[in-house]
Amino acid sequence: MSKHKTVILMIVLSFVGCHRDKSPNSLQAGEDLLYQGKPREAIEMLATVPWSAQEAMAARRLIAEICTRIDLPRQDGGQARPRVDLVEIVSTLPHDASCYTQGLEFNGDTLLESCGLYEKSVVRRVDVDTGAVLQEYRLNSKYFGEGLTQFGGSVFVLTWAEGVGLVLDSKLTQQERSFTVQGEGWGMTHDATSLICSNGSNEIRFLDPKSGAIKKVIKIFNGELPLMNINELEYVNGELLANIWPTERIARIDPVSGRLLGWILAEGLLPNRLRFKADVLNGIAYDSAGDRLLLTGKLWPTTFVVRLKPLAL
Repeated sequence: MSKHKTVILMIVLSFVGCHRDKSPNSLQAGEDLLYQGKPREAIEMLATVPWSAQEAMAARRLIAEICTRIDLPRQDGGQARPRVDLVEIVSTLPHDASCYTQGLEFNGDTLLESCGLYEKSVVRRVDVDTGAVLQEYRLNSKYFGEGLTQFGGSVFVLTWAEGVGLVLDSKLTQQERSFTVQGEGWGMTHDATSLICSNGSNEIRFLDPKSGAIKKVIKIFNGELPLMNINELEYVNGELLANIWPTERIARIDPVSGRLLGWILAEGLLPNRLRFKADVLNGIAYDSAGDRLLLTGKLWPTTFVVRLKPLAL
């Protein structure tokens, strides 16, 4: 091959390589759609980024930023805007900073808590005031533990990507049974008759506690946008409180209609000086007897007792 032809071939290959590097992946395509004023299409594109992809976290964070926007003006038709509350710290309680908190729930005068991550997932009963672990059940290392709730004398625990839910005895000494979970498992709570679960999308599913079968599905929207990344759940006085991962915003949802009722803004709850080892907000527990709302997070050293304060608009 002549020197002249070799140079031309090198230029062509270089051009093809550069063109391939600049071809849009799902994250880039989602950003482009957002810049074009198409937020819903952007969310749909970003949601296709698999967890195995390097850009997965960036895509999920951008989804959360898009779908948790708060529109202050009244919506079309004169419908009142969702209520917005800030959190005010009442007191603080110690929390195990080694627990990658996935679920938190009051059970009598103690707390039930699930800690995630592969080979580290456990379900605990914890002393509210001291944070001391009273009982603990370690999950099989193949499971990434997620949300939990106690229903009918048993403790139910979701797993993230294993397609299974676990049912433990109330003393956390043994597994009673398991049930099939469709898709991913994220947050869990319950009402009088059903387990209520999230899967990281804008869906909330109501399951039969005996079989795990899906009884009902509601889809949550913030205006016209699907409210994605719904994670930790807590059933409080007829409402669902739902943390939107990886934000520090909690949505208030009507469990019957799926309507977004309002927002709880918990940004800045954990001081910056404690954030260098901590992860995101992800623990909501309501004490109905004492009318206390507790918030904590993954690897947080503190649990906060808070009261809600309406945002003055």
